[in-house]
Amino acid sequence: MGDLNNELAEAFELLSKYKSLENENFKAQAYSKAAQTLRGLGKPVTEFEKLDGIGSSISGKIQEYVKTGKIELLEKHKAELPLSVFEMTQLTGIGPKKAVKLFHEYGVRSLKELRGALDKGQIVDEKLKAAFVALVDAERVPYSYIHPIVLPILEDIRTWPSVLRAEFAGSMRRMKATIGDVDIIVASSDPKSVHLKFAKSEGTSLSSGPTKSSSFVETNGRQYRVDLLVTAPDWYGTALNYFTGDVDHNIALRSLAKSRGLKINEYGIWDANNNRVDKPGMDDHSLYEVLGLPYHPPRLRNGRMLLTSIPASPSDSSGQS
Repeated sequence: MGDLNNELAEAFELLSKYKSLENENFKAQAYSKAAQTLRGLGKPVTEFEKLDGIGSSISGKIQEYVKTGKIELLEKHKAELPLSVFEMTQLTGIGPKKAVKLFHEYGVRSLKELRGALDKGQIVDEKLKAAFVALVDAERVPYSYIHPIVLPILEDIRTWPSVLRAEFAGSMRRMKATIGDVDIIVASSDPKSVHLKFAKSEGTSLSSGPTKSSSFVETNGRQYRVDLLVTAPDWYGTALNYFTGDVDHNIALRSLAKSRGLKINEYGIWDANNNRVDKPGMDDHSLYEVLGLPYHPPRLRNGRMLLTSIPASPSDSSGQS
């Protein structure tokens, strides 16, 4: 799938969020469904293509985006309510509607501005102050400390009926010395049920959407943020790779791919004609094979140096490929 599908899906997810805030739930669901359809299309959408389950209004917005690179309705919403307002939903106790209320009542447009308003006494809210403390506390903790806390969550998710596979990603999968947010990637053909179950069963739900959900898990008086990403089984291996390596490692992979006329995103490796050239599947070995590289274990996916041979080392104790 090309970047166009992803861009359109993100635009429709934002429109879904805006319509939810306006209590236009039918439209919100329609935009959310359109985003899921585009992410599952498996090929770049064309301007006049008719897609199952997508009506004429949303089809018109697809045509508008293909022609102009934007959707006027979304631009109107963003002008009235900046996207930065939704940063505040990172705090425990703030959902989208409360974030909008803070924007309208106090003019705060971002997490940084909310912090400033609390510090200056422009907003008096002890629960929000405590939420900021929890957010800071959750920023970095030792891997050896956080792993036994969040491993039961991963193991529980693996038992859910609609989950085909689940693994840690990001710094957890790389077994970095200190960890910020905990990332988990799930392969499922039923993402909605996975997100609903995650929101109900794992800690305090912060947000839940078509592809990503977030919760705070509390233990010993501290809170840790867990982000759950759900992807289709055919894209799982590439998504697992995409969200495991650090920024520099991913830049190095994309640069190598570009030098060979290829493009990498979380949905696969694509040639100049938008044909997928890696093997769809549940592990992230194929990406390295296509690029002519040995498989890089997660702990070696740091920095811009790509290895032509892998040094002998103890096996990955996480059991993750």
